[in-house]
Amino acid sequence: APPYSSAKDPVNMAGYVASNILKGDSVIIHWHDIEKLDREKTVLIDVRTPEEYSLGTIKGAKNIPVDELRNRLSEIPQDQQIVIFCQVGLRGYIACRILRQKGYKKVKNLSGGYKTYFPAVQKQDNPDIYQYEKIEKSDLIKASEPSSVETADTNLFI
Repeated sequence: APPYSSAKDPVNMAGYVASNILKGDSVIIHWHDIEKLDREKTVLIDVRTPEEYSLGTIKGAKNIPVDELRNRLSEIPQDQQIVIFCQVGLRGYIACRILRQKGYKKVKNLSGGYKTYFPAVQKQDNPDIYQYEKIEKSDLIKASEPSSVETADTNLFI
């Protein structure tokens, strides 16, 4: 069989993603848009396992694992915007598709999942690291000059 004949061929996967977005089968939201959401009109659903959820989640998110989603639809309002997320986006995509098939219209999947969101929103440990850095023109000239390292004239092979 040819090396790229499987359904997981990168070109096929990119095509699936593009098709989902173009057809509107999957609507995504990016990490930087989460804080802009009106939390009164938005429900955040973490579809990871309870163990993953206990390790950290987006503030205000409700944990409904993707495997329990069909049995817990009554907990999800149809008149509000729903933002689904998992660890990297795959389970979130599946959950979005389930909700859309059940009649939910305003469903979005967090692109990159919690794994992208969490580090992106953390405060930098050293926010002033570059506060006093300034590159002068003379620094650029020095950086482009060859270094003057003296080498010993020794013969290792006698």
